Formats: sequence, C-alpha cells, structure tokens
Amino acid sequence: MNELTNRCFENNHSELIHLFIKSRLNLIEFSQPNEIHEGKLLIEELRYCPRGKAGWPNYEKVGAEIFKFLFADSFTQYIAETQASNSADTLRRDLVVHNNYISNSTFWGRINMDFKSKILIVEFKNYKDEIDFDTMYSTTKYLSGTTGNFILIFSRLGGKNSLQDQQKDLLKEGKLIISFDDTELIEMIEEKISGRNPLYRLELKYFSLLKK
Repeated sequence: MNELTNRCFENNHSELIHLFIKSRLNLIEFSQPNEIHEGKLLIEELRYCPRGKAGWPNYEKVGAEIFKFLFADSFTQYIAETQASNSADTLRRDLVVHNNYISNSTFWGRINMDFKSKILIVEFKNYKDEIDFDTMYSTTKYLSGTTGNFILIFSRLGGKNSLQDQQKDLLKEGKLIISFDDTELIEMIEEKISGRNPLYRLELKYFSLLKK
C-alpha cells in the first residue's frame, strides 16, 4: 500500500487520493466512545454532590447511574427500578436490579447460586461520616426468601474499621453485604473507561470476607 501510494503521488494523483479518503470518512469508527464522556461526568457529579441530607436525592440519582454504568453490560438485559417498594409498601429500597446474569461463572451468577439473589439490592448512604454497623445492619431488613441475601452499599467514606468483622459475622448467617466508598467508585469508573471489567472488585470484596 505504501508503494502504491508513493507511486500515485509521484504521478501527480494526490488529489484522487484525497478525494478517496474524504469519500470514506463517514465509514471510520472513532475510538472515543460516549462512555468516556459519561464516566468523567459521573465522577464530577459524585465529587460535587454535597454530603448529608441536602444532597441525598442527588446522591441516589448519581449512585444509580454509576451502578448502571459499571455493571449494565454484565446482565443479559438491564432492568432496574429506583425507590422500589415491596408489595405491602412497608419497605422502600433505593435501587433494585433484576439479576438476569449472563453466565453462572460471573460474579452475579455466583451471587444467585450462593445467596439466592434473583434481585440485587443497592443502597446509597450519603452520610458525612463513615457508616457504622447499625447503619449497615439496618439494610438487612430488605433481605427475604424472594429477593435473596445480598446487598450492595454505596457510601461516601465507607465503613468504620470494625465493619469488616461484622460483615464476616453476617456472612456466617448466609448474608453478604459489600460496600464501596467514593474513592473506590471513582477508581472503578476510571477502570471501566480504560476497558477493564470492574466486577473483579466485587470478587475481591467477597474473597476478603471469606478469608478467616
């Protein structure tokens, strides 16, 4: 190709080459996907979302968008609902996602197998401080034989140092609670932008709780 191009230029056919290139420009697929812009926008929204009661609605909104951005392509079809209440309207969950996982070998497949989680519950805690055990434990009221025994928590500063020991105790009862803070979420978004699957982060969290 280089040799033919050089010959064309030498024979004063450069204009034909330029016309040919222009005619093919609309066929070029640029490697700057929209998700790069979306990911950077989510990072900015998360960083500038105020902590505490005033920023609670916005944190729930950006949290749901972050979950979708990170994990939507790991389901056969992304089906989710925010502020989802149970049939008796006595419990309201921040986000529920249908766990129609792609494969049994994926993290979501194992969650369904180990914790019967056909529904994934995601809670958003926009606290100014680290979450404590009482806050984390309060989310277990959403667990049932229908939804399963898995909850994912997004919080601004993560949990207190003793939280992992308490998570391990809950795991012994067959309940898995995994949490991510702002820093981890931003890192996961950046990894997603660069083409890395952030599901491995969930795998690592689960593994750290399984270890004695």
